[in-house]
Amino acid sequence: MKKRKIRLGLLFLIGLILFSPLSATAVPSLQLYIPGAEYDTITETWVFEGYSYELWAIGADNKAYVTIKDIVLAAAIKEGEEGSLMISDSEGNDLSGKFFFNHTPVMSDGKSLSSHGIYPSDLFLFELGDFELEQQGIPDYGADYDPDNPVSTNNWGKTMIYRVNVTGYTWVHFDLYNHIEGENHALFAPFSHDAEDAPAVPEPATMLLMGLGLFGVAGMGRRMRK
Repeated sequence: MKKRKIRLGLLFLIGLILFSPLSATAVPSLQLYIPGAEYDTITETWVFEGYSYELWAIGADNKAYVTIKDIVLAAAIKEGEEGSLMISDSEGNDLSGKFFFNHTPVMSDGKSLSSHGIYPSDLFLFELGDFELEQQGIPDYGADYDPDNPVSTNNWGKTMIYRVNVTGYTWVHFDLYNHIEGENHALFAPFSHDAEDAPAVPEPATMLLMGLGLFGVAGMGRRMRK
């Protein structure tokens, strides 16, 4: 009888795991995501075409109310370019970033962030503060993430939403890093979970109108010379 109860208990637990609405998939402790971006499978980066967008910074862990401390957002730009990068929080407050020439971010354990084809570079560092993980069901914002059908997990987390406006820079690449409270090893968003912007590609109709406009200007120039 006792063995039967044990077997029934095991079957019950297996059923809970198999049919639970929350996936047991582990997700990275730190992630970045841009709504409307496309996932580049070559660089393993969320890429948004344009210079005004939301940037999501996400912390996650399999335990509730863990605190990820002193989170820093690194925003790398093409060396030597001039422009402006404005980032504001959900309440409209502008973040103050520190600018560095030809720099590689250093994490809380003293180790440099891996170059992953970006660093050293000119960059801004923005201090985002602490994330207390109080929201359950954080998805994995990796290559398989589908914004129309997000898969909740059993991980706890926090999602901070920022508004980004860029002028003058060809591109901006974002990384996120630091550490869990009470632990001395650093965390960073895996390079499969980072984000960047890129120049918007003109639509065919827009390019046609531009071409007709240039053709018209050239025709006017010829008539004026005559």
